[in-house]
Amino acid sequence: MDAAMRGQIIRRARRRRGLSQAALAGLVGRSESWLSQVERGKRDIDAHSVLTRMAHVLRLDITDLTGTEAPDSEVRYTAAREIERAMMRYTSLETIVEESRGEHPIDVARLRAEADHTYAAYQATRYNEVGRWLPLVIWGNVGRYLLAESNATMRLGWA
Repeated sequence: MDAAMRGQIIRRARRRRGLSQAALAGLVGRSESWLSQVERGKRDIDAHSVLTRMAHVLRLDITDLTGTEAPDSEVRYTAAREIERAMMRYTSLETIVEESRGEHPIDVARLRAEADHTYAAYQATRYNEVGRWLPLVIWGNVGRYLLAESNATMRLGWA
């Protein structure tokens, strides 16, 4: 959207709300002269924070002022569900860790390396990678222990 169109939208919305240029300019932290230039298309809004405040004060959706579609608010980080599932798969981590000291110990060094790798990816803002790794880190060693226990139980005919 060009500056002239954005200015027209702002002017119409300001008038609908019954605000003077001075009042709106004050509410968004700018001068009346600046707002006049924006409304006439002589100047564009150069800061996203001002654009956001303008939309809020005028009770507009930000997309009304940008001309672009907002990301779908229903789109969710798909890995979040997998992380939640991994966390909910076992009832008591303490029990598993305590019991794992016997025949099927949890490989703490491996768990530490996996956790360190995942944390480094998180710190580097590689969130998709974190989403793939975190369920494996959470469930990985604990899952290996439970699977080994389950197989042992089945071999003994207790299942």
